[in-house]
Amino acid sequence: MSGWSQLEHDAVDRLSALGPMEIAVYVALLRHCDQERKCFPSMTRIAAVATIGERRARAAVAKLVESGLVQRQAQSGANGGTLPPMYSLPLLTPRNRRHKMTPGAMTCRKGRHKTTGEGRHKTQP
Repeated sequence: MSGWSQLEHDAVDRLSALGPMEIAVYVALLRHCDQERKCFPSMTRIAAVATIGERRARAAVAKLVESGLVQRQAQSGANGGTLPPMYSLPLLTPRNRRHKMTPGAMTCRKGRHKTTGEGRHKTQP
């Protein structure tokens, strides 16, 4: 399988506060996500990609869900059977950007930031 995945800076910061198993599991989930950042690998597959045991993978998924980095939704088959849960990896809002820019404007709606010309926030003096 070829391709690439993008990992936001805020996710890296939040993952570093967890641990190496959680990072490995997050990357394993990210590797299986579609463009909407949703996936449904089995726990066996997650553990294999993360190169850890299934019990540790389950514990890491639980910590990722608790931290808000991953959302988990149960699924059921057409005839009542169970399917692997669907995992969602929501895009994270950077902690340092609390105000949204007004489209076409040079300052945010609260008037606390200016863009630097490339649409980036710059705190006003």
